[in-house]
Amino acid sequence: MFTPFKPTRAGADLLHSPPPPDTVSAHSWFQAQIQRGRRVGAFTVKAPLTPALAELLVSSFMPAGSNRRLNSRHVSVLAAAIQNGDWDSNTHQGIAFGPDGVVNDGQHRIHAVRAAGRTIDVLMTFGQPRSTFEVIDQVIRPRNTGTLLELAQLDLNTVSVAASIARFLCGLRASGPYQERMRAAYKYEILAFARTNTDALREAVGYGRGVVNAIKSRVSPSNVGAAFYLLAEAGAAEVNMRAFADALASGANLAATSPILVCREGLRTGEFGKSMRMSDDRRIHEVYAVIIAWNLWRQRRSIRNVRSLRLRDVTILPAVLA
Repeated sequence: MFTPFKPTRAGADLLHSPPPPDTVSAHSWFQAQIQRGRRVGAFTVKAPLTPALAELLVSSFMPAGSNRRLNSRHVSVLAAAIQNGDWDSNTHQGIAFGPDGVVNDGQHRIHAVRAAGRTIDVLMTFGQPRSTFEVIDQVIRPRNTGTLLELAQLDLNTVSVAASIARFLCGLRASGPYQERMRAAYKYEILAFARTNTDALREAVGYGRGVVNAIKSRVSPSNVGAAFYLLAEAGAAEVNMRAFADALASGANLAATSPILVCREGLRTGEFGKSMRMSDDRRIHEVYAVIIAWNLWRQRRSIRNVRSLRLRDVTILPAVLA
């Protein structure tokens, strides 16, 4: 029997009928709730989530990229609990739908009902803006930055690398002491940065992955990618950046005193971060080793060892020579 639940929107009356069992009727019922959400705004009800409704939601209201990656093990655990009668219908964990009916939250519960083939009572919120979902992800129920960028459906080549680059760059632009700046970037700032600089981030990811994969380096591709992002931002010509990246990746035809070759060896062995205790300390030294090597290469200078590529003071960062 349907049990009403107090709506979150003041003055809103509750849904008065549960979803019917068959798929066709479930579609009609669901469309009625979508229309109501558009008229009155967000409202919450407690209603049966039937296998037919779950099938409808999976097939038509969960487009690729609209939710985080499905955890099949979690679905199996939930499905087993439903089949064994262990599901608690009084839980606050529910399902949320956007104004267009797309599932904003609760995909694992939906898939579990579909897999179990049994109905459960669950809270359903209709008419919830997608922006609310992003705030929940960033503040109330944090997810990692890579997941946020993936949900934003940005074309970033490799999302995890792009997220790491964006985090570093946001920290670099923050105010305050160096180590605090490196930890100061909030997820919503990183997401906004990635949305504004999608193309540049995608290019930086390509440089980072290409160089690190070729060197078989111990450093993260995001560190090399961040360096190339800063090069491009400073106005370095693309033809020079590609020549530098190719030489750094291959090491071919370089003199022993070439700053590119010395940098390449330092990246390969992890030399630039060996004496650093904190990961962010290692990171900024690796990023700027690439930039210093670039500057020396542009000046046609030679060096003897990696000491010439180390920062002496992380509060004084080298300018990029375009």
